[in-house]
Amino acid sequence: MITVRRSSERHYARREHRQLWSSFHAPRAGDSFALGFGVLECFDEYRLDAKASLLVSPPLGFDVVSYVLTGVVASQHTSRQTAILRAGDFQRASGGTAGGLRQSNPSFSHETHLLQLWLRHGTSHSARPPEQRRFSVAERRGALCLVAAGGAREAALRLQEDVLIYSSVLNPGQHLVHELGARRSAWLHVVHGEITCDDAVLQTGDAASFALERAVSLTACAPSEVLIVDLAHLASAAPI
Repeated sequence: MITVRRSSERHYARREHRQLWSSFHAPRAGDSFALGFGVLECFDEYRLDAKASLLVSPPLGFDVVSYVLTGVVASQHTSRQTAILRAGDFQRASGGTAGGLRQSNPSFSHETHLLQLWLRHGTSHSARPPEQRRFSVAERRGALCLVAAGGAREAALRLQEDVLIYSSVLNPGQHLVHELGARRSAWLHVVHGEITCDDAVLQTGDAASFALERAVSLTACAPSEVLIVDLAHLASAAPI
């Protein structure tokens, strides 16, 4: 079962010099994705004005994956740990840290654009130090590049849950197929561009869930970038 989630269906908010688009938003009555998709409980897109910041406080039992699309992010995980993330950088941070996770745009003149995913692993393990990796466009061009995964896999960020996150940058006409294992589901997000998936055309900000499907298959209609979150399926073919 493939369910399309249009960009216009996301919750939008603007406050304090930042904009937010949330793919999952609990207060929306009748929304199949109000509580997320399996262990993927947040998929948020932020635009931060110059010198703006945001503070997120995921509880213990969550991993937070951030991906900087444009600009620079100063990511402060504790009062003594600050990392600088630039376009193309991915970071994994743990929830449950005193003070939360503050992400700031240090620029005086340029906007910052980033994505943030919350993944629930449900364990009571203490928070781990954050880690970050850069994945070049060349690594992701025309292929599925594994950027985060449960356990130690290749150069991917280490997650505490059974999740695989892939990133791909596509030229027009390029085709990708990602096979799904038994009882696996997937969330496909179009970072930018336009793709065809099954009989649907997905554009910037659109997404689709795949439940009890054999594979995620897509073709780029324009220069595009996508993220695929592969995770354990929960129950039925209905959105989870």
